[in-house]
Amino acid sequence: MRAKSAESMHGLGAGPRTGTIPEHILKVGALVFLFTGAGAAERKYPTRLLGFKEGRFLLVDLPSDGSRTVPVAEGDRVVLRYVLDGEVFGLRASVRRIQFQPDPLLFLDFPTEIENVPLRSQPRVPVRLPAVVSWLPGRRPPSGLAFGFLRDLTPQGGLLEMTLPEGGEPVGRSLHLTFVLGRSEEVRVNAVVQNHVQDGATHRMGVAFRWTDPDERDRVVTFCELH
Repeated sequence: MRAKSAESMHGLGAGPRTGTIPEHILKVGALVFLFTGAGAAERKYPTRLLGFKEGRFLLVDLPSDGSRTVPVAEGDRVVLRYVLDGEVFGLRASVRRIQFQPDPLLFLDFPTEIENVPLRSQPRVPVRLPAVVSWLPGRRPPSGLAFGFLRDLTPQGGLLEMTLPEGGEPVGRSLHLTFVLGRSEEVRVNAVVQNHVQDGATHRMGVAFRWTDPDERDRVVTFCELH
């Protein structure tokens, strides 16, 4: 499922369910994506679910697009999409109120319709994400702190491109990766190098993630689903 496929924000691929929205799928503090518009005018903005009152409203940060807040108005129809426990959820709602002071907040009518689909096996998403690499203790080089780029990404792992010390053998070594999704979503994860190819001074390593924080994994899942 991709943001601009036939299974777009207006149809996640599974039939809608109406009625009471189970509270366990509303995770306060979770990263969510706010979709506005439709078709060629469709836009998505990252935000966070700050709270809700059952049957009354949802409260999220008012997203920004650069230095400007997202152009929405009271009464506009939007969709919130996010990943939780291996499923992609979509909540349809209307903008109830926009607040700018003392903090920019967006109040949405409490949704009565939800759609969800299980995650499917995902192709690698081409990226160029700067990454900070900390090699975990081992008996052989490389070691210390280094910098590189993730060149593709899935929730299971990615392709890491960087330089290595002469004679360094990375296969089988463990490392800690820090990289940023979008403008500010920092992800930290341990990984194991599974394969290694050298092209001149450039080293490309296939790494498998070893997730310990479900929230970190969910951020990567959401990123991959929406790209």
